[in-house]
Amino acid sequence: MASAGRKRNPSSVIDLLDSDDDDDDSVVEVVAVTKKPRRDSSSNNNDDNQNSKKKKPAKLKDYNDDNNKQDTSSSAVKPASKASSKFDGPTKLSFNVATYNVWFGPPSQPQRMRALAQELFARNTSQHPLWFIGFQEVTLALWATLKPLLEAQGYRVFVQDLGGMDDAYGVALAVLQKEDPFGGKLRIISGGWQPYQNSIMQRGFLHCRCQMPHSNQQILFTTTHLESFLVGGLNGRPFDGAAQRKEQIIQLERFCINHQNRFPDLSVAIITGDLNWDDERVQATKNPGNDPKLLSVLQKSDWKDSWFAVRDKRRRAVADKNGKVKKKDEPQCYTYDCKESAMMGGYLRRRFDRILLRTQQQKGDATVNVRERGIELIGKEPIEGLQWRKENQFNGNIKVVPVLPSDHFGYVATYEATID
Repeated sequence: MASAGRKRNPSSVIDLLDSDDDDDDSVVEVVAVTKKPRRDSSSNNNDDNQNSKKKKPAKLKDYNDDNNKQDTSSSAVKPASKASSKFDGPTKLSFNVATYNVWFGPPSQPQRMRALAQELFARNTSQHPLWFIGFQEVTLALWATLKPLLEAQGYRVFVQDLGGMDDAYGVALAVLQKEDPFGGKLRIISGGWQPYQNSIMQRGFLHCRCQMPHSNQQILFTTTHLESFLVGGLNGRPFDGAAQRKEQIIQLERFCINHQNRFPDLSVAIITGDLNWDDERVQATKNPGNDPKLLSVLQKSDWKDSWFAVRDKRRRAVADKNGKVKKKDEPQCYTYDCKESAMMGGYLRRRFDRILLRTQQQKGDATVNVRERGIELIGKEPIEGLQWRKENQFNGNIKVVPVLPSDHFGYVATYEATID
């Protein structure tokens, strides 16, 4: 959620933490533009960009060192780890994937990032290693705390080039590089940053292609922050970002599909991030949201939303004898929830943050199946001992509230891959 690609002065931002928005309101995000968007003139990328001829990829910091200058052709991929000989029959890999909008907001930033990191590390276990993490709204100050914490836990970390600007934010990702109990680990092959062709907010996505442990099969991880809603509109006209979001998700999907078609061992593609997608307003009857149903926008019908399998199971548990679920009992997975969060006030509830996965089951000589095992929202509890004197941007009133790691909840999905 949040702003137009830059951190804003609090006085220029209408704070949704105090919003009286309900499910019939059309607001997705509220942000004031105080500066002209910055144009990225630099470029650097390890994978081919097959989508954009208008813009060159921006520089990706901490990514193009000597350890990562590898041949990206499929012939350069090393064979499966010798540890795979310890397994009889199909290889089964259970892993977690997370996305977290870390929020550029002012209260207790170092403490929030440490608490947020601990929430994530608790989901990195020997049974379910946290392979990938996508971050949004990362500022230089927040990254200064997060980066060393992630590296100390065995993650290789990459961040969008913010141009050294303190008032800018972007996306980042982390890839687990610790070996599992059998000596296998993700092997990074390539990655980079791609700007969107249609964005006034310098939005784009990070991507990283890896070889999976104990297998020749590869996985493509991406994370993004799609276009936001602008308060006051743009050039005197309303701007909800919906048209841009639609083009952006299509561009990102095309990138994933092109890569899966190009690399014969790339069987799994994952899209994560704060998609700002507003298509699930439970209480609304006339306006279900600013965006069409997300999966209906995608070119391929085999993308899976990690929440849906869990949602359907919960629906069956509360359905009546005719299989119908009352509206009040409809399962929800709000990652931005003003009612649930002790730090936030108001009624805005949205599932902005999502994890989508696509599997090409037959890749080369391998048959690959990936299924969802569960999801979890994290960072829902206040940080002990912290309070925030929060000013209501509408009326100037001060309210003391507890502090959570972010205004969003973190979102973790668990998968099991079977490779035969």
